[in-house]
Amino acid sequence: MPPLCLQQTVPVYVRDEDKAGIAAAFPYLVEPSLSTGGGAVPALSFSSIADYVQFQIFGLSFLPVPIEHGRTTALAFAFDRFCYASDVKEVSDLAFAALPSSPSFLFVDCLREVEQSSHLSLSESVDLAGRMKAKRTFLIGIGHELCHDEVKAKLRHTSISPSFDGMILTKNEGGEWKEGDARESGR
Repeated sequence: MPPLCLQQTVPVYVRDEDKAGIAAAFPYLVEPSLSTGGGAVPALSFSSIADYVQFQIFGLSFLPVPIEHGRTTALAFAFDRFCYASDVKEVSDLAFAALPSSPSFLFVDCLREVEQSSHLSLSESVDLAGRMKAKRTFLIGIGHELCHDEVKAKLRHTSISPSFDGMILTKNEGGEWKEGDARESGR
């Protein structure tokens, strides 16, 4: 059976300085002619984005916001009433001001129970959700040391829960978002 191909290339939205880092570590990803052979080279199409400058994908506006990820900088993304911060240790005052106030959904890093240098701990994730006044928060990037059911039980009286594989959010005709499980909906 031939592979399912939905498009010729995979779009990658990246800051110029990050593209330079990709080119240094994996030159064949940026310039396929530099491939040394031995395997297929991903077909990527790069689009430049800049901190605090909105860009569009399929008619949806995204705002990239730099956040601290240990000794490096990662990006959080604000779109619609969502905020997505997958690799974060700290959010500066400038970044915090750029992110949506009281987002409907916050997806936030939560690697472990204990604090460490480049990711939020469980308590830090809970604190950030409270500071942002998120209506609903999903913990992402959860490490193997955190048990999904234990975290869910610990946070049962909050609007915070661990995310899970197959989790979906759908928007009804009235514009309201609903959480679901793709395994239950037949998707």
